[in-house]
Amino acid sequence: MHPLELRGVYKSFGGLMALAGVDLLLEQGERRSLIGPNGAGKSTLFRVVGGELLPDRGEVFLFGERVTRLPPPLRARKGLARTLQIASLFPEKTPLEHVLLASLVSHPLRNRFLPVSLKDAEAWGMEVLERVGLGGRAHVPVGQLAYGEQRLVELAMALAQSPRLLLLDEPWRVWPRRSGNASRRSSSPYQGSSRFSSLSTTWGSPMPLPTESRFSTRARSCGREPQRRFGGTPRW
Repeated sequence: MHPLELRGVYKSFGGLMALAGVDLLLEQGERRSLIGPNGAGKSTLFRVVGGELLPDRGEVFLFGERVTRLPPPLRARKGLARTLQIASLFPEKTPLEHVLLASLVSHPLRNRFLPVSLKDAEAWGMEVLERVGLGGRAHVPVGQLAYGEQRLVELAMALAQSPRLLLLDEPWRVWPRRSGNASRRSSSPYQGSSRFSSLSTTWGSPMPLPTESRFSTRARSCGREPQRRFGGTPRW
């Protein structure tokens, strides 16, 4: 059973073909990166996978189940989590409060209306924030954080859902940029984890995230539909 499978996915906006017959198969535990310039359709692909956009043609499968027309909340219940290119948070709330809210997607108490204890959830939230390097900022209002830290809050929110499939839209914008490949490898909050698969995007660079095991390239010709799609294994 594959975490993600796309079969002949097409999506256009007026006369612009954003996705032209995309086929993609993600293996269990695989880290895959999509590489291409701005406008290549990477975010459109993510929105189709997440259920924000319906494809014009083609099918989307999550964990072996067809979900082409399933709304985003139900896809999240199946184990899909994602980050966005631009942070969208509540400025007056803290990182811990954001992570607690996100963790309720998979929490057994999510449908309870009466006050309940969230001690276990808070402990899990702090653990996730420590993993992304925000343990010391857990109680600071998000509006007071730097933009890079806000993006890390979104990453923590995705990880807090215990995802089976994680979509990361341009995570290089927030990943610690230290010198040397070794330090980049150690900076990943899910380095060495095989509990979930991930699909990320990046632009203008042949180098995917250091945790990626494969990459695919989307290229355009004269601003029209994608002309090439490649796959391979990065060298470090």
